[in-house]
Amino acid sequence: MVAGAQYKNASQAEEEWKQHVGGTPSSSPAVEPLAPAKLTGSVFLVEKKPIPECTNFSASLENSTGSFVQKVAPNGAGSNAGMLEYFLGGRMPGNGDCLHDAAEHLPGRHGAGATAYNIPIPMSPQRQK
Repeated sequence: MVAGAQYKNASQAEEEWKQHVGGTPSSSPAVEPLAPAKLTGSVFLVEKKPIPECTNFSASLENSTGSFVQKVAPNGAGSNAGMLEYFLGGRMPGNGDCLHDAAEHLPGRHGAGATAYNIPIPMSPQRQK
């Protein structure tokens, strides 16, 4: 699931994801912890204009949260550290004016992320535990 809005910084994204990994036992009804290996993190690719997730990997949340995504430890569920995957979701503005710009920048940007995280292309099967 993609967040309702783009996270402002890495800390905000990581705090949201920690709530899933640790659960929220004080909420009503209580939410059980989720194994990190079953959690997909997400950020937007576009808002009103292309943002770093589209155009500048080194300045992107995908880059600044990468270590957390790869290493978050289980906290009540699961046995493997690291989240299942990172989802890059699109959000089309009312007039759709960013869609073309974003599409132009995606190939190079995704290549930078795959290179930074040593992601094989094609990818291998995902973990199950």
